[in-house]
Amino acid sequence: MTVTFLFWPPCDLNPQGVLHTLQHNLDIWQGGVEATDGALSLDKCSWSGLFYYFKVGQWKLLSSQSYLAILTILNRPELLPLMHYEPEETVKVVGVHQSLSGSMKA
Repeated sequence: MTVTFLFWPPCDLNPQGVLHTLQHNLDIWQGGVEATDGALSLDKCSWSGLFYYFKVGQWKLLSSQSYLAILTILNRPELLPLMHYEPEETVKVVGVHQSLSGSMKA
């Protein structure tokens, strides 16, 4: 399953603001899954993000090294961090390697 969120004004478009909103939405989604007797699994959950900034007339990709890149799921009683992939890292999903950057090479 792939879940995609697109943020557009008036939300806070800095990475921390977007990740805060995304974590809130993830918490709600997990609550819904648990209400129907389901659960999120670290083995099946991961995330990537594309954050851009505008500099000298061009959009540039912001490295996750410049912001705290953590999303978590609740596995009572603890919070567990989801695996984070950089945009150029490929992930095998249903037999196909893919990345946010468009690469399909492992």
